[in-house]
This record gives sequence, structure tokens and C-alpha cells, in this order.
Amino acid sequence: MRLLVTGGAGFIGSALIRQLLAEEPSAVVINADKLNLCRQPGVLGIGFKLSQVYFERVDICDAGSHSPAL
Repeated sequence: MRLLVTGGAGFIGSALIRQLLAEEPSAVVINADKLNLCRQPGVLGIGFKLSQVYFERVDICDAGSHSPAL
């Protein structure tokens, strides 16, 4: 199962990703986040297996900034 989480670098988003992976250990999560002032990139690696969580720095409000992974 592949899941897209927007805002996953924030407090609530990172907790959501941890919960999703706890409930579905085989899931792959794509975390799309703008990394503005309220988000810290360091929270991305806490408790995540690198093979399961992919990070894309993208502003979902900007229609021109899409990634092939998304």
C-alpha cells in the first residue's frame, strides 16, 4: 500500500506517519511537505525506516512544483 501524507514534517503529520506504519508495517509513505518555519526536517527520521518513507519538498499550493514520485 502506498500512502501520500501532506505536511508530514510537522508534529501531527509525523505522528500520523508513525501511526500508519504501526498499523500497516508494509506500507510505503510519501511525505510531501513545504518545510516552512513551523516544520523541522529532523523530525522526519524519528522512528521511520528509510525504505518505507520518502520525502518530497514541495508546496502543494504551487501547481507547477510537482514531483514524478507524487
